[in-house]
Parts: sequence; structure tokens; C-alpha cells
Amino acid sequence: MKPMNNKSCVVLSILIMTLGTSSFLNAQYFELASPEIRVWADQIVVKRNTVEARGDVFMHQSPLTIYAGYIKLDLQTKMLVADKTVLAQFKDACLTGNHLRLDLNTQNGIIHQGTFFYEPGPLYLKGNRIEKTGPNSYYVDDVLVTGCDICDPDWSITGKDVHITIDGYARLWHGKMFVKNMPVFYTPFFIFPVKKERQSGLLFPFVEQSLRKGWLYQQPFYMVLGQRFDATLYTTYMEKRGIMNGLEFRYNTGDDNTGTVMVDYLDDRQQETCSNHSQWGYDHDHYLRSNADRYWFRMKLDQPLIFNTMAKLDIDWVSDPDYLKTFDTSYTGFEQSRKSLFDRHHRTIDDSDETIRSNRLLIYRKFDFSRIYGEFQWFDDVYHRKLDLDPSPIHQLPVIRFSSIQSPLWQLPIFLNFDTQYAYDYQENAHNRHNLYMASGMTLPVDILPFAVIEPSFHIKGGYSHSSFERKSTHQKIIKTAITSELYKIYSFGLNRANRKVKRNSSTLSAFMLHIHIAQILMKISISFICSVKNQTRFIG
Repeated sequence: MKPMNNKSCVVLSILIMTLGTSSFLNAQYFELASPEIRVWADQIVVKRNTVEARGDVFMHQSPLTIYAGYIKLDLQTKMLVADKTVLAQFKDACLTGNHLRLDLNTQNGIIHQGTFFYEPGPLYLKGNRIEKTGPNSYYVDDVLVTGCDICDPDWSITGKDVHITIDGYARLWHGKMFVKNMPVFYTPFFIFPVKKERQSGLLFPFVEQSLRKGWLYQQPFYMVLGQRFDATLYTTYMEKRGIMNGLEFRYNTGDDNTGTVMVDYLDDRQQETCSNHSQWGYDHDHYLRSNADRYWFRMKLDQPLIFNTMAKLDIDWVSDPDYLKTFDTSYTGFEQSRKSLFDRHHRTIDDSDETIRSNRLLIYRKFDFSRIYGEFQWFDDVYHRKLDLDPSPIHQLPVIRFSSIQSPLWQLPIFLNFDTQYAYDYQENAHNRHNLYMASGMTLPVDILPFAVIEPSFHIKGGYSHSSFERKSTHQKIIKTAITSELYKIYSFGLNRANRKVKRNSSTLSAFMLHIHIAQILMKISISFICSVKNQTRFIG
């Protein structure tokens, strides 16, 4: 463990039998050989049988680590007292609070105004007095259980007489469940798992009340299907609309092979008519939603293929234009679905008011200086599908592109780049089109002076388009020459001062010399002149 920056470091070895008089150590480090205890602090005072440490105190006794503003240790009884924002990290859990009293022989103790944190959950338990009663057991008299420490939690549970066993269960009495600070449920006895491994079972429900849905209660059930597979079943009761059922299936087999499939279905009690449009409809269009079968299917897959290629599949299929506006909350709502898909696959979905939903299959491979990919894009126009409205969207089935960045040509001082793309535009009941695009460039940078570079370049672009009713081709040639010059000066601020600081502290900070960087600001002025000649049909030499 490294001591903190800008603090002196002296190693002190102590034999307890020889401790007699009080001494003040102008140091930062204290070590006890048996049992092995290490302390870093701003100040350490060793008396006859006690050690007191003040200011940014760090103590380690494997597997225990404690951070605090003050620590007092009895060397005979191994009783420890810590104050001023205490953090105690045990093997499987973490305790924070204002005052800690701990027996280092058993590592059992009591922390006041404390928070118990268990990372695999994550799970937070807060109480005025948290007691560690064994290697893996804790006790809290009055507790608040949440899944978030600093945010406004979606849910919380309060209870009394709570017994917690790591990699086991937590049991509490007189449990009350709150959703957004609103009490929704009471039970005289409640038990929930505190385990490292995943376990099938009920998850915390989602409850809300709204004008369009009435009271909503959503109960998820989590299922472990294997080491790399799991699923969640959702049953959602809506007072005004009926019962919606949903499924979310996930897998992660490693090597970027991940997938998420989500689907929800509702037989809606409410249908939009002219008389109830203001109650069940929206003002973004003048069409009435007459369907009762409402669903939303979304899926994202990442799949490695042969020859170092990668495939990505995105599907987004919704029953009607109003679905994502109506069902935008809960665990299966639009906002939570978009967040979950982005967190797992780093790709988002279209906005909730977008009625043309994009679906695509992308297959690509990257090389050192180039890449090739093929993509199929299908745009689902909900209005066109449900109401047969024209025009239909234009799909690209497929797009094939091969491109390279500017790279050297063998050992020559010539740099080449190119970009080639083919796309087939498909539109229902319309003329389809083939599109071909090509571009290439060559540059030859030459140093004419130590401070000037001339960079002649030649670029050519061309395109070809063909449809059932017209043929059209275009090409373009571009020649460019660029002359650039750079003038710069390096300004250093605080150089001598920093050197003096390093030199002054060299005797005590020799271990940190490599971590000190001198700040510099680079002022750069660029003057450039570019000549270009363009001709849409031919190059005139």
C-alpha cells in the first residue's frame, strides 16, 4: 500500500514487550508484526499500550481495511475505536458510519449511523446501529433497505430486528414497502436473499397510478436458466386496461457474444373512437387507434462470426403509433428498455414518437487500415403497415462498403485512401434503384523547408445509379495542393518552482518523483494555403 502524496513516510517496528514511555512519531506509518497491522496517517501517537492516529487514517489487517479521521487501537486487547467518517471494508461487505467500535481478534463490532453495502446486489441497509455479529452475519435494529445509496430510490423497505447472513438470507419483522416514498405494502415477516450467486425468485414490484392506466402493479419473476443465460417474466395489472404479459431473455457467452430479446403483449380493454379520443388518444395525428392487440418486440444481438467478422442485429417492431407513448414507464416501458439495451449493447433505439422504426443486420470486419461491411436496413413504417398509407419507406437491401484510411503505399512516401459503396434501394410498389459510389485519393507530402510542407494531392470521385425508369451516371475529379507552415513556441509555467519543490522534497518523496509532471502550454500558429481545381466531367491538365 502506498502512502498518500505530500506526506512523510517512516517505518516503525515495535515489539510490544518493550513499549514503555509515550512518544510522538513525526511519521506516517505504523506497523505491528503479530498480528500484522499497518496504519498510515498524518500523525501517529504511541503510548504505553495504545496507538492513536489522526487525519486521513488508513488501517489494514487482512482482510479488513478501515478509513477514518481518527483511530485508537489498544495493543493488548486489540479493541479499535474509529471516528470521523468511518469506512470499514470486510471480505464480503462494507460498513460506513460515524463511530465504529471493533474487536480485531474476531472482527466483530458496532457502527453507529451506519450503512451496510453488499455489492453483488447491490444492496444498501441503513440503520442507527449496525452490529457485526460473526464472520458473515450482521444485525440491525431499525433498518431501511434500498438498492441505491445517493439517488431517490424507486423502492425501499423498512423493518425491525433484521438478521443478515452473507451468501444466505436477510430476515426482518414488521416490513413496510415504499414505492417513490409512498407506502404500498405491509408484512409482519419478510425474507430476501443476500447471495453472491444468482437465484430465481420474485423481484421488487413496480407500482404507479395514472389517468390512462389507473393503478398499475407490475410483478417481475427472475429465472436463472444457466451460467450465462437468464430471463425475467413480467405480469402487469392495469386497472383500466387489463393484464399485460412480458418476457425479457438475456445471454452472454463471452467473446462479445451477447443478446437481449424483449416482448410485451396486451389485449387492451380500451379502443380509441371519435367520442373518447381526448381520453385514450393523442394529438400527434388524426388517426384513431382501433386495435386491441398491442405489442412491442425489440431485440439486439452481438454475434462473432468466422474470419474475425462481427454481426449485429437490431429489431424494433411495435403494434401501433401510440404504444410507446402510453406504456413509457415500468420495468418494460420505453425509457427503461432503451436504457437496458444501450447499457448491454451500446446501441440505442428510435425515440418513442418515431413511427418509422429502424431494423438492421450489420456484418463487418476491421483491418489495420481499412474495413468492409455489409448492412441490411429495413424501416418499419407503422402508419404504412397498419393503415396502408403511401409512400412506403425506402429500404436498403443491402449496403456494401469497403473503405480505407490514408495509409502509405509500400515503402514509398505516397499515401492512398479509397472508399467504395454499393446500395440497393428497395421500395414497395415503386421503382427500385442500384447505386454505386467510388472515391480515391493520393497525397505526396514534401518537406521543402524545416518549417514548411507542400502536400500535393489528387482525388477522384464517381457515382452510378440505375433504376427501372432511368439511368444516370455522375463522376467528379478533384486536384488539390496544400502548402502549410507551422510556427510554435513552448511556454513553461512554474518550471523552476516545480523543480525547487521536487528538490526540496527529494529526501522524503523519492518514491513519487516519477509521478510529477511539469505543466506546459503549447501555443501553435498554423498558416495554410490551399489551391483546388474541380471539374464535374473531366480533368484539364
